Amino acid sequence: SRYFILPVADLLMADNATAFNVSKRTSRKNNAADFAEGIRQYRQALKPRKRTPKRRGFAPFSVFVRKRPIFDHEVQAGEFDTVTCCGDSTVVVHKCNMRPDLRNMYITHTEHLFDRVFDETTSNDEVYDTVALPLVQAALQGDVSTCFMYGQTGSGKTFTMSGIYDGVAADVFSAIDRMPGVEVSVSCFELAGKNCFDLLNNSNTLMLRDDNQGRLHVCGAVNAVATTPDELLDCIFEAMQHRQQHATAVNASSSRSHAFTRITVAVPGRQEGVLTLVDLAGSERNEDSMYHNAERRRECGQINSSLMALKECVRLHRRAQNGGASQHIPYRGSELTRLLRDAFTSPRAVSAVIATVSPNGTDTEHTLNTLQHASLMAGTEQATKSQDEDIAIGIAQHGRSGKPQETRMPPVSKWTPNNVQVWYNDACERYNMLCGAANEYPAFPSSMDGKQLVRLTEIRFIQACSGDKDMGSFLYKELHALIKESNARKQASSAASREAQVQQKVNSAARAAGIRPPTAPRNPQPVRHRM
Repeated sequence: SRYFILPVADLLMADNATAFNVSKRTSRKNNAADFAEGIRQYRQALKPRKRTPKRRGFAPFSVFVRKRPIFDHEVQAGEFDTVTCCGDSTVVVHKCNMRPDLRNMYITHTEHLFDRVFDETTSNDEVYDTVALPLVQAALQGDVSTCFMYGQTGSGKTFTMSGIYDGVAADVFSAIDRMPGVEVSVSCFELAGKNCFDLLNNSNTLMLRDDNQGRLHVCGAVNAVATTPDELLDCIFEAMQHRQQHATAVNASSSRSHAFTRITVAVPGRQEGVLTLVDLAGSERNEDSMYHNAERRRECGQINSSLMALKECVRLHRRAQNGGASQHIPYRGSELTRLLRDAFTSPRAVSAVIATVSPNGTDTEHTLNTLQHASLMAGTEQATKSQDEDIAIGIAQHGRSGKPQETRMPPVSKWTPNNVQVWYNDACERYNMLCGAANEYPAFPSSMDGKQLVRLTEIRFIQACSGDKDMGSFLYKELHALIKESNARKQASSAASREAQVQQKVNSAARAAGIRPPTAPRNPQPVRHRM
């Protein structure tokens, strides 16, 4: 007969091992206090960003981001703010995650750069003055202006667009008071899938036709003439009442179509100007649409497909405007981009995109996806930066009690160049104290990160220290002592996590049996089994 030794811990862990697995959304809510405290400390440590001076001109295709505020009912449901606006052009998303042991936490801070960023305190008037007012002025000069509203369902697109409607109506008629003979007309229609409907004529079906010049015409659409700002707003808001809406997992009344508001300004003796305001349908995650019926799923597929075609056209157009190689813009890829053909092909076109994001932790992945595509449209995807930060367990309690919280450095291999410089400066100071001298130490390569640092041999350290053998050897030993200490701490943390999971299983089993949970032994005795 043969025997083998199996620890009690392994026996307990072999049963119901998946009980500890939870979704990332659930883990964020369960650890909301610690994550929120980590984000608060990150914001507190941010250096003040210089405000961007106002531009005199307006780029042919500009991309803006607006963050909506977090609502009281969301806070009561366990949500917390995971989006930070830094200065006028940077937005940071804090993605809260759990380590594979489901005990240790970390936050990935991802920075995105845009033409302008609006935080949750920004009013609709400020958004209008920055984004839409230059478009109105361009349309009054006979240009083709377009404003897109893009983002997740429930992120504030329609709210932002309603403020733009008010500003457009006021400024258009304020300008034409000094221009006799000007006629202002408006048409409103929606694109649902591949079908187009007239919102000013009982949602009658409209036909899209190309003429011999390649221009697309919306045949049969009512073109209402407005003589006052109130008449223009009445036409727009009456049209929006007929827009297709359905309940989704995110919003009780979500707009499920792309709404076009096309305002034409006809000035005698001048080419007419056109301002098109597009409130795009909200994109959705697969998790939010998993309970939809077949019709809703097909609708979501059509919406996401048209949005992808639009993003590709905007990206290629922006690249060409920034001096890149001229490429064919595939505006015939969907009905949405066909309707917006002039925005991509006309030399008189001026356009802007407003990407709206939600601050909720539940929506983090969708917010990142929105900003990723917006970065592609803005041509700033190369400027995106990410950095991981470990979050200590119980950091929220330390923050409330005022006790100093021990900071946890990431593993050496994950150090940023800034972490390397901080370690190098501290190690050099310790070396000077050990030698009893105050010598100036040589500069360390500023671009070196943790991955490069751990590969350095002792000889390379000596070379980096200008041939100082004693100093190079000291730094090499200091680094590897730190790596050894970090590995030991990681092993201890993993052991403590396993022990806590074992104890939780024992307690659960004891409660199920109706007995008092036993105290877990510090060194579980092995169990001998007969084979």
